[in-house]
Amino acid sequence: MGDPNRLFDVSDRRLERRSIVLLLVLTLLWGITFPALKIALRGFPPILLSGFRFLLAGVLFIPLCGLRGAPLVRGTQGTRLHLVIYALAGALGIILLPIGVKHTLANRGSILFNTSPFWVLVLGIFLLPGDRLTLNKWMGTGIAFFGVLLLFTGGGDLDPGASHFGDGLVLGAAIVWGFRIVFLKHFPGQTRTETIQVWQFLIAGPILIALGLAFENIRDIHLDGSVIVSFFYLAVVSNAVGFFLWTYLVQKEAATKVAPFMFLSPVFGVMASSVILGERITGQILLSLGLVGIGIVLVNWQKAGSKPRLNGM
Repeated sequence: MGDPNRLFDVSDRRLERRSIVLLLVLTLLWGITFPALKIALRGFPPILLSGFRFLLAGVLFIPLCGLRGAPLVRGTQGTRLHLVIYALAGALGIILLPIGVKHTLANRGSILFNTSPFWVLVLGIFLLPGDRLTLNKWMGTGIAFFGVLLLFTGGGDLDPGASHFGDGLVLGAAIVWGFRIVFLKHFPGQTRTETIQVWQFLIAGPILIALGLAFENIRDIHLDGSVIVSFFYLAVVSNAVGFFLWTYLVQKEAATKVAPFMFLSPVFGVMASSVILGERITGQILLSLGLVGIGIVLVNWQKAGSKPRLNGM
């Protein structure tokens, strides 16, 4: 388990400006992930797609670990159980997500998946005693979530191919993702971000490929330019770069302050879907973006002159 004092120490501290900028960049990159995933699924079965992109991301991380001196096997004795649990949860989530997205609209999947901050709050009650759930956090998360829900009010424009089955799988992936965010805070404090990512990708990737070969037909892979570009975006930008930034930020900051930024991903996702997939941008999207921004400010609001509370006191 991680040092509990480290959890208490960051709970009431404002996010650093650098962290805010990185979170904005990350949510933009992950917003683009959903239309990219929709395009990649035109040429890949969902589980095989996930396995190949995870495996490629893991291979890319190996030299990074060497350059930065992060341990791969040696020096991980006290964290291996954490690493395996985190990787297996990642495999479960990444199975649910692409199958769900395949059966629903890209921006609808983006909205559902990014309900995960709620699951962080709920799970944090039991698993993060040092991450204090203040009124501001509840109110901010609620307002941001309401902003996201506004994107559902144009239900008549939804793709008729969307289904409750697909929605349910994406929501399940969101719950798993929420667990992973909370679980990251329990890694020993010295665990390197690069190590977590290599283990995640190189454990989950082969498992997913094996499942894909068992339950999907590799002959269903059909490649063209858009599918290839989308695949490399998912593997390199969304997985390798995105997961590195996310793990770094969750380890560095309070989970319940970082998580609400994920509400920006569906807003960016809807905008990206408009550009890439030709979907309309409406006034509802702009209003949603405003409410999400207000929610994030509330979650991170701290009175002038107030000091972070230490050791839960």
